[in-house]
Amino acid sequence: MPDDSSKDSPPKSEKWISISLVAGTALTLAIPWTLLSLRKRMRSSALAKAPPRRTGTAAFKIQPIVEAKPVAPPAFEETRSWRRLFPTEKDPQPVRPHTSADGARRALYTVGAFGLSTALVGISALATIWGAQLLLGVDTVDEFSEMMRTFVATKLAPLSARIHSFHKPELDDGVPSDPQWKWDEAEKRLEEIFEKQGGFAWAEAALREAEMEAKLEREKRREMQEKANRR
Repeated sequence: MPDDSSKDSPPKSEKWISISLVAGTALTLAIPWTLLSLRKRMRSSALAKAPPRRTGTAAFKIQPIVEAKPVAPPAFEETRSWRRLFPTEKDPQPVRPHTSADGARRALYTVGAFGLSTALVGISALATIWGAQLLLGVDTVDEFSEMMRTFVATKLAPLSARIHSFHKPELDDGVPSDPQWKWDEAEKRLEEIFEKQGGFAWAEAALREAEMEAKLEREKRREMQEKANRR
């Protein structure tokens, strides 16, 4: 059982344990989801800018063929200087064919996105651990484990007593425990009871199996204590 000093731990630190864990989990899940949603929005906006498809029918009128008069094209230097002084329209750019470099670039973008998300998750995890250390006032893993043991012992007293049940003579009913007891065989027995008798009988049988396991553990602990005392 924990001593009186362990019960004086501040409740504020115990409350921040769950808050830190929930915040770290939320950040870990929210960052990749945000990146994927931004990528989908960019793709949808790019598709929305495309011109609409023409569905109507247009009537074409055949014009008579008129012989055009030959016109001398302007000089190359004059055209170039005119475009340089008065840039009205941009020259149409040729459509660049798809190459293997485009696929490599997409792969690099994908790797970069995953690397960025991994880095953000790692930074958020480190920030969560650092915040938990500051809020709980612990510096090492041993101090954190000791604080969690104190939390379980004070807030979950029945579970702590069940876990740390030492050998007591008054707990023995005079019936020796089965040294051949194994959990695999107990699981088979519990499955048979559940299939034949239902859930209530299964709960009672599970309690009996747990008591048998606890008795066997108490006897093992007593033997270990006796061996230690003999030395």
